[in-house]
Amino acid sequence: VLSDPRFLNAVFSAIEAAARVGRGEKRAALRNAVLNSVRPGSPAADLQQVFIRYVDELQPSHLRLLKLIAEGVAQQGPNVYASTENTRRLHQVLQERDPELLSSGLLGLCCEDLASRGLIRRSSGNRDGWAQLTMLQMSADGFGQMFLKFISEPAQ
Repeated sequence: VLSDPRFLNAVFSAIEAAARVGRGEKRAALRNAVLNSVRPGSPAADLQQVFIRYVDELQPSHLRLLKLIAEGVAQQGPNVYASTENTRRLHQVLQERDPELLSSGLLGLCCEDLASRGLIRRSSGNRDGWAQLTMLQMSADGFGQMFLKFISEPAQ
């Protein structure tokens, strides 16, 4: 494992990113990426590098929002937030778990950043965070789920 080029690339990239990271959530995501780099079914080496760069570029609030969206999708399917009722439910969850995201005006920016990287997709051009939540879906090709799996704690 220690001589596997995927592992070495992940280690070196994660070390560079970790030097710029001050928060525990992002360091944990980088650690998990290194551990997951050589697991069976891990993404190709080039995609691993892209995912490590995403952890470096995105803020913890981006990662938390993506996880919340993924939880909803896992429970109710890819179009979970297409209904107003489910969007209200996500808004309530955000108020409970991450009120700063709603109060700071970061929601729209986080959605835009995640969508620009293909981790979620919108079926609307609306950039307002609250309105945008009605249109969020995890990317159809599973890119968002693949990213989350790569940066999540490995299963034992």
